[in-house]
Amino acid sequence: VVELARRYGFLLVEDVAYRELGFSEEPLPSLWSLAPDVVVQTGTTSKTFFPGVRLGWAVGPAEISARLVSAKQNTDQCAGALGQRLFEESVRRGWIDEQLELSRALYERKCERMLAALGRSMPEGAHWTRPRGGFFSWLTLPDGGDSVELARRAVEQGVGIVPGTLFFPDGRGADTVRLSFSMVDDAQIDDGIERLGSLL
Repeated sequence: VVELARRYGFLLVEDVAYRELGFSEEPLPSLWSLAPDVVVQTGTTSKTFFPGVRLGWAVGPAEISARLVSAKQNTDQCAGALGQRLFEESVRRGWIDEQLELSRALYERKCERMLAALGRSMPEGAHWTRPRGGFFSWLTLPDGGDSVELARRAVEQGVGIVPGTLFFPDGRGADTVRLSFSMVDDAQIDDGIERLGSLL
């Protein structure tokens, strides 16, 4: 994709919000590291530090970066100083690295719990992704199921899921749902997936 961007003159935007939450020791190289001339990389501390500190960054070709700085200065000047200082101090003291290690282990354990629950509770024909990091797995419903209708019925059973159609501008994803394992405990994962499976 990098070579295509160079050949045809388009810009790639790479969102690395979950990059530091990968479960393996060796992450793949980022697109920006391979082609800083055609990639703008964006990231956030809200997934790795804590959500209330709304800090993000972008890096890319000089001309694009200058425009981003101008846009930022014309909207809200800068991010909150307290959040910036908190994050800076956490980096300086090595706390962020310690937190990332703990977070990776926690989310990997929760992910494995969800995958095991899916294996026990989903009917034949359902498929799901095996995440290598982050907070989510994607479930493909059997027989072209309707994710919007399933989400409505799931809420009635106390289970929150996100229909796949919300992630596609053209209406695709009607038979997929995004499942999160980040904010629920083990018992909720087991119970929620079992309830969801009973609706399929």
